[in-house]
Amino acid sequence: MKEADLYLASLLSSKVCHDLLAPVSGAIFASSMLEDSKVNSQEVLGLITSSIENLSKKLQLFRIAFSFSKGEGSPIIKEVKDAALLAFGNEKQTIEWKDAPFYDLVREGDWGRLVLNLGLIAHESLVKGGTLTFDLTKIPQTMSIVAQGPLVVLNDQLHQALKNHGLEPTVRTLPGNFARYLVERLGLKLEIAHNLTKLEFTLSAP
Repeated sequence: MKEADLYLASLLSSKVCHDLLAPVSGAIFASSMLEDSKVNSQEVLGLITSSIENLSKKLQLFRIAFSFSKGEGSPIIKEVKDAALLAFGNEKQTIEWKDAPFYDLVREGDWGRLVLNLGLIAHESLVKGGTLTFDLTKIPQTMSIVAQGPLVVLNDQLHQALKNHGLEPTVRTLPGNFARYLVERLGLKLEIAHNLTKLEFTLSAP
């Protein structure tokens, strides 16, 4: 692995630890509250359950999205789909997934990682909720991820990282940096269209 790859991998590890800290801390804090006789135990158990579920969602997403492995152990399309539906779907956000009928992402694990990293960016752009659509029906020739809602905001640093403007990777920009890394490793073209109500990522083979 190149030095730049090692640096990116170390930042990915830092991001995973950072993002997992909140649900773990929440579960630990809630557990300590059980010792207080004045606290409603059912509410505390609900908080613990919620924290553990959130932790499980993040672990499943990060296990696939931030892996560097290729070949054996690469994510298949069902794993990618399950991780996306679990991590990105909530009461404010609807997920639409259009499957690739004849193409299994196990043939190239980087496709699955790219789907999830772009999905993570699109998911976070839906400030007030909306619809997140994954269209993989024509993969590997082309693929699109579309976020639509009342307010869609693409962080400027993430945007620059996706466009590969030489931005130094940080924990905040990692999904963009890693997505660009995967785009180049796969030899693809990434197009980005964005306005206040829509963000669209389109990937295509040259």
